Amino acid sequence: MTYPIDRSKWNKSTYEGHYDSLAVEYEGLRCKCKKCLSSFVFEPSEQKRQFEGLGRYPYWLPTLCDECQDKWEGIALKIKSFEIAWDSKGIETSEIGRLREWLRLIEESKDFQKKDYSSRAAMIKKILD
Repeated sequence: MTYPIDRSKWNKSTYEGHYDSLAVEYEGLRCKCKKCLSSFVFEPSEQKRQFEGLGRYPYWLPTLCDECQDKWEGIALKIKSFEIAWDSKGIETSEIGRLREWLRLIEESKDFQKKDYSSRAAMIKKILD
């Protein structure tokens, strides 16, 4: 199936990104996952959704394959729940298991190269010492 390019829906319609001014439809773009290093295709349908629907600039490329992106979203959600708990009432130092789990998730998140939690990791390590 082909997906026509509608540059009027791009954030910056004059910017070509991955497509020159003569391109009229999206093509699959080969990408490499930063986590598992596998090769994957950024599908035309997903490009249309990202560039025209979600407003990403047309030079953007995904950095994770679908499987690693799903794993990252799960980890990020769990980290966020720890952040919310910490910000609302704090996590008691007696909750060593929860602090260790939070730290483990932060350490695991480094492989996804998405967000830097190093200051939070340092805080948790200081509490655990």
